[in-house]
Amino acid sequence: MENFIDYLNTLHRCNSNNKNATAEANYMSEFSKDILVEDTEVINTICKGLYSDSSKVLLTGFAGDGKTTLAQQIVKRVAYGAQLTKPIQIFGETTLSKALVVIKDLSESGTLEEKQTITEYLSNPAFAVLIVSNTGTILDCLKSVASKYGLSEIETESAVLQGIGADSSAGIGVITLPNIRISVINLIRYDNLRVAKQVLCKIIHHSYWTSSQADKESYPNIFENIAALKNTLVLDRLFLMYQRLYEYGERLTMRNLIEHFAYIITGNNKGLNSDIYFFDNVFGGLDDHAKEITAISLIRRQGFGEHVPSSWKREIWINPNSLESFLIMKSFQHVLDKCLQDGKSKLEKGNLARLRLYRILYFLSPLSNEGFDGEKFICSFLNSPGLLIWRKLQDKQMLESKLESNLINRVRHVIKEYFAGVKLPENEKEGHEDIYITMSRHSKDIRQSAQAVIASFKWQWQTTVALSIENDYRGNKQLVLLKACKGKTLNECCNNQDCLKLLLPLPFLDYLLKRHMGHVGQIEFQNYQKRLDAFKISILNDERKESKLSDDESILLVRLNSSRMLKDIRFRLVQENSKNYLEVF
Repeated sequence: MENFIDYLNTLHRCNSNNKNATAEANYMSEFSKDILVEDTEVINTICKGLYSDSSKVLLTGFAGDGKTTLAQQIVKRVAYGAQLTKPIQIFGETTLSKALVVIKDLSESGTLEEKQTITEYLSNPAFAVLIVSNTGTILDCLKSVASKYGLSEIETESAVLQGIGADSSAGIGVITLPNIRISVINLIRYDNLRVAKQVLCKIIHHSYWTSSQADKESYPNIFENIAALKNTLVLDRLFLMYQRLYEYGERLTMRNLIEHFAYIITGNNKGLNSDIYFFDNVFGGLDDHAKEITAISLIRRQGFGEHVPSSWKREIWINPNSLESFLIMKSFQHVLDKCLQDGKSKLEKGNLARLRLYRILYFLSPLSNEGFDGEKFICSFLNSPGLLIWRKLQDKQMLESKLESNLINRVRHVIKEYFAGVKLPENEKEGHEDIYITMSRHSKDIRQSAQAVIASFKWQWQTTVALSIENDYRGNKQLVLLKACKGKTLNECCNNQDCLKLLLPLPFLDYLLKRHMGHVGQIEFQNYQKRLDAFKISILNDERKESKLSDDESILLVRLNSSRMLKDIRFRLVQENSKNYLEVF
């Protein structure tokens, strides 16, 4: 009979015995019910769709997002504890006042008979239907359904993708086809870290860890890992790392997260005489097989822990005794001391020891000791200078005035520089000034001493531009730059609806902060050009919409003066006494 450690080792792919990696297999394990968590938010949303007039729901998402588990929980709730065992299953007795049909594991090459059966269920109001499918599979199926009503494949594909990709604050999209209306719950649009944290808490608080004294003596480091993960600080730092991945578009599925949890705890070695701990396992340690774990692969790619503030390095290696009071758990002090000793070496051994020491500090130190900037350490460790700013936004509505002023200066500088197509000094002073949109070709091969201006606007803080905090489709808060439409002030805009907006998500926020510190190259900037170009186009469209015919035939040029500040100059062609003159004013 396997113990709980054996079970955890079946959840990751670092060995051949990963039999419980899929939801179907894991659901049958004796331990699965001990760590199972119901995502009540998603379940209630699905039930709401099933209880609605249309009563047709599509549950979609990536493989490993937990679709099968959710479907089983839905069936258990509305079908009086029944179990889902077949690809297409009908439950006659439900709380829905009609029969429930659950369709899952659709094949992309499904038979014509299967597609006709699904069409009949979707078209029949006497059935509530829950479809569990990946995007590609359901798209192929619904094309077949819609063709019955004369809808083209292009029209069907557009309707399906629009419903699946909808950024709804309620978390629900809608696919509308002839005689069929399907509510869409796309798990990709949900932040699954809240539920994942509940799963990890169930794992680390399992009764096994307190009832198996003999195993504790055999696997001491695994039990040390459990003791550490029960600490709020350690758990918080781990999920801050996951959040950093998520905000950068590296979303981990529930299967990816549980796999990583299992490996963090066991390290795939069951802890026998091992000196490897959870802070090593988070990054895969020296295990070549660990790169197969998606979370570890992404963490390694991001280079977490490779960058630490120079002020910290100086204090650590010049005065190593200062670290004696840093750790919240003294049981790991011997590991820290060994890293301090080995880290003095200039060989590869020293590099690994120093990297390990920084990981220990990240997870096991409050980083609040006098003379050390803990927030700077965390942001550098996770390569995200704006991460803690973003996190503070989630807790309160207003930014500190000094921080707000600093951020708006960075935004203004980037916009002014990019729109004008010139490089400006970083110490440029803030002022009520014009932002110029020029005809710059952004080419290094062509020297343009002056640029023709096609539009401009006044940058007047809290009058024409301001920073706002708004909720995104997940309910998380994000910074938004608001610009009043031409001829209006922000106060004249109705609830910011008439304003032009530039979203400042965490990656863009990091870009602004890194750029000021000189840590950003041209390649990284290209990732944000589309966002700035879209903002520029919206400004030009607004200018064009509000512009009126004018007799002014002058041309406005802008150039850099000797102080590398923008200077405008206006020209006009004047005809006098049958001669043409160029007037400068």
